[in-house]
Amino acid sequence: MKKNKLKCIGLFVLYLVLAALIAVSSIAFPLCKWYKKNIKVSIAAALFTLRSPLKGTNESITSDVINSAIPGIVRAVVIILILIVIELLIRKKDIRKKIKLFKKEHSINLKYVYRLALVVATFTYLGNAYVYADKDIGITKYAKQRFQSTKIFQEKYIDPNKVKIKPNDKVEVATSEDEVNTTSGQKTKNLIYIYVESYETSYGKKSEDGWQKEDIDLIPRTTELAKENVSFSTTNKMRGIRNTEGTDWTFGSMFASTTGIPFKFPGGVENSMNDRKKIASGVTTLGEVLEKKGYYQEFMCGSDARFAGRGKYFKQHGNYHIFDLFTARKKGLIPQDYMEGWGFEDEKLYQYAKDELGRISKKDQPFNFTMLTVDTHFPVGHRCRLCGDKYGGAGDIVECMDNQLADFIEWCKEQDFYDDTVIVIQGDHPRMDKKLIKGAPAEVRTVYNCFINSGLEPKLGEKKRVGTIMDMFPSTLAAMGFEVKGDRLGLGTNLFSDKKTLAEEMGFDNFDDELSKYSQYYVDKFS
Repeated sequence: MKKNKLKCIGLFVLYLVLAALIAVSSIAFPLCKWYKKNIKVSIAAALFTLRSPLKGTNESITSDVINSAIPGIVRAVVIILILIVIELLIRKKDIRKKIKLFKKEHSINLKYVYRLALVVATFTYLGNAYVYADKDIGITKYAKQRFQSTKIFQEKYIDPNKVKIKPNDKVEVATSEDEVNTTSGQKTKNLIYIYVESYETSYGKKSEDGWQKEDIDLIPRTTELAKENVSFSTTNKMRGIRNTEGTDWTFGSMFASTTGIPFKFPGGVENSMNDRKKIASGVTTLGEVLEKKGYYQEFMCGSDARFAGRGKYFKQHGNYHIFDLFTARKKGLIPQDYMEGWGFEDEKLYQYAKDELGRISKKDQPFNFTMLTVDTHFPVGHRCRLCGDKYGGAGDIVECMDNQLADFIEWCKEQDFYDDTVIVIQGDHPRMDKKLIKGAPAEVRTVYNCFINSGLEPKLGEKKRVGTIMDMFPSTLAAMGFEVKGDRLGLGTNLFSDKKTLAEEMGFDNFDDELSKYSQYYVDKFS
């Protein structure tokens, strides 16, 4: 009796394990197909975006993933039910077959042959699913990188706390003497930093080194802005800077551009950023540098600032004031239940930004106003009332982004604070889907950057440079009128200086490969 009970338990466990493996394998095929069709970023970036808490997000992404998995779930259920029915039919039967093996005759129970064949078939199915997934997503490469280690942080990292950062008297600032930075006693510029969601230079036409046909230019106005000001490019025309490992999603990009290092915290930290008491406590950021210099700082976004811990990060690293979806509701600017896309659309974001800039520019201290747009977010983007209907989809939303951003810059130029303010525009990362950029190679998919009103000329020029998101940290300070001794912070290099970036010194692929590896030094120093 006890023996039969153990057999039943063993059989139950066997089918439970096989059912799980069949389910995983069946779901893997449609999910990988969806990923291949829709996603155009690294697996690390995709995992961060898809696995982050849903607060403040557009839940259509999650729904899309779930819907794509349904055929696999149905297939798994059907397969498992068929196998269970067969097991129930043969379980109590003693069907034997005699076979001759090693010159001896053996009697074999066919139900055990069936179970063995089932195990072999299941693992074959799982193996095929893995090969399929590896081809589309690069699971093996991703896992391998996590098991390799790098020393780039202990060898190349420059701690901002150990670098002298002071106003540069060679940078011309229009501030009158009574508006001098009260902390430093010298003049430096205000900062408006605009992160533009999914803004890559491939939206331009091919003659400008973009990826669109010659009769299509989705970003003509911001292309002109780049030409009129300082914009670093990997070619002689309209390319931008590169995203590396750990910088190709929104928070990763904001983190890297304000710290000079990629986001590389291991073990699911990305899923609970807002729940952590302290985010990256060992890191010194742009916000902390400017806070010590007496700057008023504010971060504005049209979604929930708690998403991915953005609000907490800026509060803890620079004491930023936060203006997000809930701030707009609290102020009565929008109804309590208002939700368009990820929160409120960019049309409102720019209007609220104008109001806030009008208020904070009257303060008796310099300011850093940082904002994040959202309408061009994956998937497709959010179509607002200002969008045209020329392209019938994502193209219209990108063109709308171009117009709204350019209009906002024109407004800034008319304000009293403009002459005293540097405006930095940066695409946060390349778009995550394949719309508008199908077939584009990695080197084409650079993100937009533009430094307006910096008063500096890049010593190595703007073109044919290989800058990365991390280089924005020291470059922004330089553009504002600060002199960074050694011209490096974190792993970033001041692009206005005469020093090559680490990506230029090492080669971009080698640099990116090192950043993809594990670093215990990073975890110990920056967590």
